[in-house]
Amino acid sequence: PQLSAQKKTLRRSEFDAHIEPDEQDSYDMALKATQQFYKRLAEYAQSAPSDEELNTISLEWVDSAFAAYEDRIIDYANQTGTTLLEAIQELAKTDKQIAKILDDTSAAHLEQLSHWKTIPETIRTEYMNRLSQVAKDATQNGLNSIRTILEQAQAEEWERDYLQEQLEKLTTGSRAELLARNELVNSQRLGSYYSARNMSDDLQVQLEKQWNSSHDATVCDFCRYMDGKTVDIDGTFMENGDEITIGDTTYVNDWMSKTTCDGHPNCRCYQTYIVKGAKQ
Repeated sequence: PQLSAQKKTLRRSEFDAHIEPDEQDSYDMALKATQQFYKRLAEYAQSAPSDEELNTISLEWVDSAFAAYEDRIIDYANQTGTTLLEAIQELAKTDKQIAKILDDTSAAHLEQLSHWKTIPETIRTEYMNRLSQVAKDATQNGLNSIRTILEQAQAEEWERDYLQEQLEKLTTGSRAELLARNELVNSQRLGSYYSARNMSDDLQVQLEKQWNSSHDATVCDFCRYMDGKTVDIDGTFMENGDEITIGDTTYVNDWMSKTTCDGHPNCRCYQTYIVKGAKQ
């Protein structure tokens, strides 16, 4: 008989990621905020937190996370903007429509597109909304884990000191590290994507984005499958709710639609961009 396909959600950690030196300050700031977020959840979970109290905790994390990741978004936006502008200028040598677009655009405006000093307001709002969704999910998952510990403590009659020790492990351990690290990487992917999309819309240049794995022995089956997939700059690599079957395993995206190549927590995949020509 055929075996039923095993289903896995794309929320699992495939390996331990590391933090680059230029990322350390952002990560440390985000980790501190995330640990404080989980500590406050643990405090409130021992009573009966109201929706307003939980919302306040979430919003504080969103603001702190944005402050931690803002420089990473700008840095990756500028790296992508510089590379893309060079590719567009190269294409202009053989593409008259692209050449005209550049001729009609001032050097100052091209500089503004490729070198952000601040995050454009519309993009800031979009990113803050994304962080709010992350916070909502982390709040619910965190509360569920904390309440499981509290129920176990009551059933087994734990001493108070031991209960606090277990809550401390949950709030300051790998859970906080994973969230801080994963959103650090996502901020960089999103900075790159926001820059490319913004340039495409402004100059009316057609771009595609491509999923790239790290091409080494630790690449998981899902990311190996996605490697090389190309979609329009405004498209998604995988919609929320979609499933992909690889061998006898079905991978389910039960999180946000994938506008960037965020395969799973600790994913090392990255997107690149292809300049196709002028939009028609």
